[in-house]
Amino acid sequence: MFGNYTHILRRTLIVADNMGAQDLAGRNDELAYQLAKRGKELRRDVEAVLTDNNAQVAGNSSTARETGGLGAWVATNESVGTGGGLTTGDGTTARTDGTQRDFTEAMLKDAMQQAFTSGGQPSILMVGPHNKTVVSGFAGIAAQRYQANITMPLTSMSQAAPAFPTAPAAIAMSQASPAAPTAPPTFEDFMANQRSIEDKYGLTSVDDPEYYQRMYQRFLTRTQ
Repeated sequence: MFGNYTHILRRTLIVADNMGAQDLAGRNDELAYQLAKRGKELRRDVEAVLTDNNAQVAGNSSTARETGGLGAWVATNESVGTGGGLTTGDGTTARTDGTQRDFTEAMLKDAMQQAFTSGGQPSILMVGPHNKTVVSGFAGIAAQRYQANITMPLTSMSQAAPAFPTAPAAIAMSQASPAAPTAPPTFEDFMANQRSIEDKYGLTSVDDPEYYQRMYQRFLTRTQ
């Protein structure tokens, strides 16, 4: 049975009594303003605790208890430098950092693929300030943004000038047909890819055919 410890965080503030009677610039209530600022500081503190490479600490009369960070709960689907390794996955140990590497888009895609193949669905990426500038330069991000060309017509239209008093000619419109959908991979292809990933990362195969059938069905559902 896994468990964690609460990490007590505190931010204090002092507001003079007479601040409520003053005409302040940019705000009506000094206490509310200071509370909002402390709230933002606490949110940053919580984010730092959760993303820190820190194992949980039970605490005692002289040592404060600490929450085990997210890294202390990850035991599989790793992407680490030489000499690095993950934890036991129960929050009691911190990961071992390997040789530092430059963060690349290939590393990110590899980790996402491992998680997806194991049944996960990554949706949030959290990085530090430096790596945020690196991620912003990934080609996969840039490919999702397009500059609309307002001079390019979306459809082709032609219209003949009507000869009065006859009825106007009908408008003819043409548009390219959508491409046919790509057929999903077969279960055999899915299993071949799964075995390849297991062999590559030394993962243990599950001795349960129905487990892989469920993974395959979830994969088809997400790709539809």
